[in-house]
Amino acid sequence: MRLPNRRERGLYVGWTLTYLLVLLYLLCAREWPEVTGMVVRCPLNALFGLHCPTCGLTRACLALMQGELTEALRLNPLVIPAMGAALLFPVILLIDLLTPHRLLARICLWRRKKRDTAGDEK
Repeated sequence: MRLPNRRERGLYVGWTLTYLLVLLYLLCAREWPEVTGMVVRCPLNALFGLHCPTCGLTRACLALMQGELTEALRLNPLVIPAMGAALLFPVILLIDLLTPHRLLARICLWRRKKRDTAGDEK
């Protein structure tokens, strides 16, 4: 098994920390809603009063975590794919780390390499 290089390790650590912070925020919002108080406000809603596709997603995730499926779907129908992705992400990340292909890292690094070479051509 090939160990991840420095750039790949940075990607995996970043993905894992982001995942854990979002999970921690959801758990804190569930246990102490008065403390977290939906600290993050949608910039589109704050500036223009419009709702973006992810407005209400945190409340929908919290409702789904409490077993209130109809309330979660009423708040935001994207809660089902979002929670599915949240549940599958650690599995996909672990499989990617244990296989020699490192598909997630290759995709991200390829896009970065493509962006960097596009800037060189100008």
